[in-house]
Amino acid sequence: MGARVLLTGATGFIGTALIPALLAKGFEVHAVARKAFSPPPGNIITHSVDLMDLAARRALVKSVAPPYCLHLAWNAIPGRYLTTRENLLWTAATLGLYHDFVTCGGRRFLGIGSCAEYDWSYGLLKEADTPYRPSTLYGSAKEASHRLLQGSALLDGVSFAWAHLFCTYGPGESPGRLVSDIALGCLNGEVVPTSLGTQIRDYMYVKDVANALTCLLDGQVEGTVNVASGIARPVSEVILAVSEAAGRPDLVELGGRESPVEEPQSLVADVNRLRNEVGYEPSYTLIEGVCETVNWWRSQIRND
Repeated sequence: MGARVLLTGATGFIGTALIPALLAKGFEVHAVARKAFSPPPGNIITHSVDLMDLAARRALVKSVAPPYCLHLAWNAIPGRYLTTRENLLWTAATLGLYHDFVTCGGRRFLGIGSCAEYDWSYGLLKEADTPYRPSTLYGSAKEASHRLLQGSALLDGVSFAWAHLFCTYGPGESPGRLVSDIALGCLNGEVVPTSLGTQIRDYMYVKDVANALTCLLDGQVEGTVNVASGIARPVSEVILAVSEAAGRPDLVELGGRESPVEEPQSLVADVNRLRNEVGYEPSYTLIEGVCETVNWWRSQIRND
């Protein structure tokens, strides 16, 4: 029997990819979501629990008594998550979950943060060097959770790591994001207006993100770690790769819409910690990840 890990947000975009990655590492996965769901085969136990419900959350952690916790759950609805006041509730729930975890003997806690915590004026974002200056409520809530958990872990003697995610894409991503919207539009034969795509971003395929998080959880690296590709790409490269995989690059209108004025020109991760300390490098090229993603969307359209 492998070590028990409590995985929150198990039915979300990244959580769905994490379950097979954790199982492959030999973990006994206790997967948590608000609604009941059917798990994939393997050493997995599901729990239907609302983490905002203090009594239910405490009962869950006490019953599982996990030595590991990988906390993904948060509001990530496109168009809402950056500004919703629910971010405040998730900060409180995250701190409460950590408290329950430590009270029940937990040893290693991996929380999921965001590049939105950083000062975006720096362009290349490095864990130890780039200051924090979040510009959204979401980024502020993540950064506050990060600081409080890190300080508490030092006092508690708990092994703590915090992953900064950048631009994740892949099967299961919600509509309303760049890759999913281009894939859906092209597959449905619709014109897709985009910005000129001159912004520089760091995209990582969701299976690579899941495998990187699993390696981080299973190791001893502590503190903040950027989980990203480290590759600086113009957004136009991603746009064209998705439209070509869908077979309809003619439907993309580069420059058909304005870029939001608040968007930074460049957001790229320094990934030396991920590569040299965690020991993880991405397995998927952009083309491989995009092709799998478009094929997944194609299968969803056929099944509708």
